[in-house]
Amino acid sequence: MANIKAPGLQFYAEQFGTLDLERGPKRNELYVVCHDGSIQSVHEPSRPVEWELIEDGPEWFYRVNQHPRKHCVVRFYSWTNNPPPGRGSPTHAEVTEQKDEGSEVTSQLKSIAKIDPLLAQCAVILDDPVQTAAMAKFAEGKMSYAEMRGLCG
Repeated sequence: MANIKAPGLQFYAEQFGTLDLERGPKRNELYVVCHDGSIQSVHEPSRPVEWELIEDGPEWFYRVNQHPRKHCVVRFYSWTNNPPPGRGSPTHAEVTEQKDEGSEVTSQLKSIAKIDPLLAQCAVILDDPVQTAAMAKFAEGKMSYAEMRGLCG
């Protein structure tokens, strides 16, 4: 599978679970991958972006400085033939492999995202634990469509 993260990629990124409103990807913010691999806001290029985007097969993550990487949903917007040079990727003193031992909600959102990343985004926005659990069980094949619709409306 070819990597999608390449200079010129314009995208939106949304955080899962607990939001890092100060340093993580901002909702509905258009970003671009620069020539040096760093990330920059398309509409506010002077504003610092303190996170890096990580593509790991079909999954996407963001990482702030030396903190563990966190799942995010990436939505393709377009490609630009003239990406900015960038300011350098955030540096890390240590890179570690993280096993997902997070909250139940995070694993539920991962299950939902395997079917449809947009559906996982909707679950984050709704912030309804009953509907999120129902969609995750449906995504894992542990609940019928009719049961899921009965709980999700």
